[in-house]
Amino acid sequence: SFVKKAFNTLINADSERSAILALKEDLLPTPSATPWQQAQQVVDAVKARHPSFSDAWGTGAGLRLQCIDADICAAVQDLMRGRGYPVLSVHDSFIVNQSQKDQLEWLMDEVLQTAERRLAKGST
Repeated sequence: SFVKKAFNTLINADSERSAILALKEDLLPTPSATPWQQAQQVVDAVKARHPSFSDAWGTGAGLRLQCIDADICAAVQDLMRGRGYPVLSVHDSFIVNQSQKDQLEWLMDEVLQTAERRLAKGST
């Protein structure tokens, strides 16, 4: 679970240093390493194991993507409710009446395509 926390912290943090500072708070000194050293070792291991994320480490990319995801969810809800359809979101899913399933799927596709176009242009 600490490695998962390290992965998420590293991708959400604005810098590797800030990720290490956050992670070291959960660690206790050992005879062989300080909490800082232990956090650095875990960060190094995560980076070595997942090199395809190298451009995202310490950039805050995870938080920006979470924000985009939340904006997509809110847009889908607003559009459904604007059409008079009750909708409830649960994590990355929506609950609607069975009769509105096709409308929901169509709106989800539209909102996602709009978000993709905005991201391709470099705006969020």
